[in-house]
Amino acid sequence: MKKLFLSLVAIAAVNLFSQAQNEKVVGTPKESPQITFTNQVHDFGTIQEGDVVETVFEFTNTGNAPLTIQRISASCGCTVPKDWKKEPIMPGEKSSFSVKFNSKNKPNKQNKRITILSNAPGKNFASIKANVIPDPELEKARKERIAKYKAQRAEREKMQHNQSQANKTAPNTNMRKPGTKKAVKAESNALLKPNQVEKVKKTDAEVAKEKEQLKK
Repeated sequence: MKKLFLSLVAIAAVNLFSQAQNEKVVGTPKESPQITFTNQVHDFGTIQEGDVVETVFEFTNTGNAPLTIQRISASCGCTVPKDWKKEPIMPGEKSSFSVKFNSKNKPNKQNKRITILSNAPGKNFASIKANVIPDPELEKARKERIAKYKAQRAEREKMQHNQSQANKTAPNTNMRKPGTKKAVKAESNALLKPNQVEKVKKTDAEVAKEKEQLKK
């Protein structure tokens, strides 16, 4: 009976130790802020090119720690975020920032992303969109620029092609044409200075004289 009691006590002690270890590993949930938007996407609808429009994004810190926003940026220079709170935003507190969109030279459908850099986990984005009716004068100027660019590009490609063909058909002046030994020697002498040519000739004469003496 005593042994059974001791065994039960030992088993209970092991279970308590294991539970304590598990709680130590898992721990309590980490405190962190969380951004929850009232409306994460804003649609400006149909606007005329050149219009400058603005909206406000509202959000709440739904986490359990203070939220700090370091920076808010946009995917295009035409979209400018501003007016966000620089001080920490407490859990449950609401805040906001504004976004201005300049539609000049941004015709047709537009979709711009706004990135919120903060101490909140994960990636936090908002976005704006609009259908921009092109301005006739600006559209005409854009088409002219595109046509001019294409013409210049075609001209460059044509010049490069002609230069490539000319390089293929031009003779290689660095290669020596086949010829006799005398022609090769004459070519070599032409590259020498007069006094060097004379020295070479004298040397050849001396060699010939030595050969004659050996025959005798």
